[in-house]
Amino acid sequence: HEVDEPYVDLLSSIYVARTATFPVEGEPMIIPAVNDDHRWLVEVHQLQRKELKVAEGTYDAIELSLTPVASDGDKKKRFKGLFGIHGSLRVWVDAESRKPLLIQGTLPVSVLDLKARIELISTGDAEIIKLRRASTQKALMEKSAERPR
Repeated sequence: HEVDEPYVDLLSSIYVARTATFPVEGEPMIIPAVNDDHRWLVEVHQLQRKELKVAEGTYDAIELSLTPVASDGDKKKRFKGLFGIHGSLRVWVDAESRKPLLIQGTLPVSVLDLKARIELISTGDAEIIKLRRASTQKALMEKSAERPR
């Protein structure tokens, strides 16, 4: 795209949004974004702050709503993109470090609308993550083997 202002990809819009400060209650931050061959204006609203528990731990978290709106004003365009999620995203970030903790949205599959949940499971060393996953897989396999067939 030739553009007169900088645009980011949709994943980068999450990283831009997490650094936002919201001085006026209710005022959104606008992030210009590109997805495939469409331009979007991602409206970011800060919703709430509360304790959030994810697999990696418990955090003081801030919930952000990211709603892509077609930059050409066409209200009929529906956003579909990041992780296959359609429409608005809910992104929870750690209040202190601003790292993403949880991303939620709607994932349409055939005639179903599934709730997508992408959760932080570890911030540790890659080898530790491998060990945790292997341990979890082993436990699941053992539990599956115990069930009657």
